[in-house]
Amino acid sequence: MFWAHLSRLTNFLVILNISLFFATGLIKMGYYYTVYSVICLGFSALGMLVPTPLVRRLWYYLMFVLADLMALYFLVVSIVHWIRMSS
Repeated sequence: MFWAHLSRLTNFLVILNISLFFATGLIKMGYYYTVYSVICLGFSALGMLVPTPLVRRLWYYLMFVLADLMALYFLVVSIVHWIRMSS
């Protein structure tokens, strides 16, 4: 059950990153934290897709939760930078 929620969060953050920064062309202006965010989300998505016997281990799940939290941090930092630079 927890993996399904983590998968939805990862997909939502990827869509948010792409729609905010990549589709609007803001990534060309130096918003490199969004790239770091997408890398963290890719790591998390890859870990959820690869079948492994470690799926039932708590530390394995928490590793990908941490990757999603780091991606969320980079996304928030990008949004704050975007707001500061536009004003």
